[in-house]
Formats: sequence, structure tokens, C-alpha cells
Amino acid sequence: MFTDSDIKKLVNELKKVFATKDDLKNFATKDDLKSLATKDDLIEIRQEMNRFATKDDLQNLKKDLRKEMRESFTKLIEMMADGTTRILQKLDDRNDEIKGQRIQIGDHENRIEEIENKVFPQT
Repeated sequence: MFTDSDIKKLVNELKKVFATKDDLKNFATKDDLKSLATKDDLIEIRQEMNRFATKDDLQNLKKDLRKEMRESFTKLIEMMADGTTRILQKLDDRNDEIKGQRIQIGDHENRIEEIENKVFPQT
């Protein structure tokens, strides 16, 4: 048969293993757990966060924009240089043509002057 001391020892041992009313009061209730985020809530939050740009995203965008602008300016400068070179070449060609025409005009003026002197001699 169990004595009172055996029962007290058993109760003390059970207190070590099983939770008491006070221990159970410290645990969360169903209502407490409802206020916590669920797995679906966390997934939704993560998806919402992906919609916004981070500092790293903005830094990468800044780098990309600078690179594109640099490339665009380089292309623009090359196009302008090519256009300028073509225009200068055309001007050189026209100047050569004009020089040739001036020589011909000078030749023609000399011939006309000779003809005038033969036709209308000056005494």
C-alpha cells in the first residue's frame, strides 16, 4: 500500500515531468496563434516586397543607365565625326572642282582677250 510520503514523492516527480496549471497558462491560446502570420501570409509579404525596388536594384539601374548613356554618346560622337568627315571630303572635292574651273575661266579670259586684240586692235 502507498503511504502519504510515497504519494508526495510521486506528486513531486510528476510535477517535474508534467505541466502544471501555471505552466499551461503561459502557453499561447488558439486566439493568440490566430494573430501570428501564417505560411501563406509570409509568402504574400514576400511577393509584395518583390514589387518594390531595393537600394541594390536602384544602384544596378543607375549603373545600367550610365553604361547605356555612355554607349549612346559614343555612337553619337562617332556618327557626328563620320558626318563631319564626309562633309569635309565633299567640300574638298568641290574646292578642287572650283580651282579647276577658275583655271579654265582664266584660260578663257586670256583667249577672249587675244581674240579681242586681233579683232579690235588698239593703236
